Amino acid sequence: MKEEDEDNEISARRETAIQQSGKGLQDLLIRLNTKEDRQLERLEDVERLTDIIHAHRVKRARSKEIACAIIRFVKEE
Repeated sequence: MKEEDEDNEISARRETAIQQSGKGLQDLLIRLNTKEDRQLERLEDVERLTDIIHAHRVKRARSKEIACAIIRFVKEE
């Protein structure tokens, strides 16, 4: 009887450890996905700023006009 209780306790501890490690993995995956989403957003922002600067350079805009366009973009975000 005592061995059975010990076996049940060990099984319960294992199950708890498995559940906790699973939750830890889920939390880790969520953090990684969130981090990846932020990186993609930053990449999109950099690409958009590059497009803005390139478009103004093609129009031979002055640095002041380019700076204003960048500021407008930043304020939009």
